[in-house]
Amino acid sequence: MSTVEVASPAATDRLARRVADLLEPGDVVLLAGDLGAGKTTFTRGLGAGLGVTEPVVSPTFTLARVYAGRLDLVHADVYRLDSRAELADLAWSAPAVPLVDGRGAVFRPLGADPAAVRDYTLGHQVVAPYDFTASVRVVMREYAPDHLVLLGPGGNLGGAVAQALLAEGWRGLGTKADFTAMQAVAPVVLSMARPEQRARVVRA
Repeated sequence: MSTVEVASPAATDRLARRVADLLEPGDVVLLAGDLGAGKTTFTRGLGAGLGVTEPVVSPTFTLARVYAGRLDLVHADVYRLDSRAELADLAWSAPAVPLVDGRGAVFRPLGADPAAVRDYTLGHQVVAPYDFTASVRVVMREYAPDHLVLLGPGGNLGGAVAQALLAEGWRGLGTKADFTAMQAVAPVVLSMARPEQRARVVRA
């Protein structure tokens, strides 16, 4: 674990913007500190780094506020809660895009029950391991994508995705050598952390 000390609100803002660049969908940032420690200042910087354009304010009296950016920023003030069950009163909704959870279940925009999303988020997702292979298997079977894009910032998921594809026998893949050969000719798994693969996804 590393420690970074900041001495001013401006430095806190700069640090938060750098952290925002590293965030991926599903990441959680825990802020702990006394009143006036700079938690809201950090969150404002985080929002700015994520492209949030509306003012970010403290959610103390509303429990949680949601801001749209590169990633949705959910700013929750949970110090008053005694259990995660109290989060059940938030305004849960179906996802905006298809969501495959850690069991391999699919939540679809038009058909997902918000109560089911809530129950998974506050239940299974918290207390049970995430079955990454199951989620990849369902994505491949349900949606048959041409490519799998790893958003980054790192490329650590590439190996896990490859193992899941091999376990599925996807497109006849049977060995690591098969996967490596496919990636060398026509990459299917594209990592945004690799410039040559990112160029296949993002136009200059």
